[in-house]
Amino acid sequence: MTKFYNESSLSFLSRLCCFFLVFIACVSHQADAEETQLMALLEKISANEVLYKNLEYRKKKEMLCVLPDYITKGPKGKNLFKKLERISHNVFQNELYSFQESVSGLSFTGQKSVFRIRSTYDGTLSRQVENSDVRLIPRKEPLPRMYRPHMFILGKHARGKSLAEYLSCGKSGGYFLNVIYEGEEVVQELDCHRIRVESWVKGQKTRDYWLMWLAPERNYIPVRGVGYAIGYSESIPLEIVNVTDWKELAPDVWFPFQVKNVVNFETAASKGETVVGNITKIKLTDVSLAPRYSLDFFQNIEVPPRSNVKDLREGNDKKRK
Repeated sequence: MTKFYNESSLSFLSRLCCFFLVFIACVSHQADAEETQLMALLEKISANEVLYKNLEYRKKKEMLCVLPDYITKGPKGKNLFKKLERISHNVFQNELYSFQESVSGLSFTGQKSVFRIRSTYDGTLSRQVENSDVRLIPRKEPLPRMYRPHMFILGKHARGKSLAEYLSCGKSGGYFLNVIYEGEEVVQELDCHRIRVESWVKGQKTRDYWLMWLAPERNYIPVRGVGYAIGYSESIPLEIVNVTDWKELAPDVWFPFQVKNVVNFETAASKGETVVGNITKIKLTDVSLAPRYSLDFFQNIEVPPRSNVKDLREGNDKKRK
């Protein structure tokens, strides 16, 4: 019988197999360690989110479009806001909520627009007023554009979930989610845990993702977020969010009082260029951890004259004026 391997080659193959087995074991151990770290982090996030269950604040959000003239003066500029301001009053009180917002915008064509929103939940009925459209819904609707501090960065993606819920759910708003713990890093002079939140839809070959840095010294609130859309660029983020000012509301209970959001122009990013599209600055005031409103506050909302009312309590989507 022909001898294909000598003792030396067999010894080499044995060492090679041992190396791969050790390597696989190390990788598996590292993955287990990262999963353990992530689970522990989620528990701490959840425990700290409870501190903000009852919350009231006022928010001023100013967006300024800074795209170059060749875009704003072209066909696309007709549909762009030059300035957009949102002023809101947000109340979370046990399971009740109230959201009131005034939106004013100025387009590049000089057109001004104003939009008003009022949304409440009184424990039984959700009331939503958007200009002259009114909806009465016999259940708790997902929260409108109001967020507790852990969701100031990812709120618009989470559809009313808390940060711990969002990071644990695996799917939100039609997107699949995968969360990876990436280690520790110092950001804004704070020790932080860095996580990667990947999102994709069915059939999508690449995964968009957010990098977020959560600071234990700030109640595990994200202090920075950077969002990438791989379909446009793997190296240029489309969104960069930073908390720029903090205040301590109570001993060891912190709140972000100023946030800055920079959005890059996706078309330029797809060409390998970084062009800032808009800059949004958010200021929060009148923050309280103990709002005490009567039930009337969540029930008695002003309905504009000649409103279109859609009352879903009747079960047949009946409209009335």
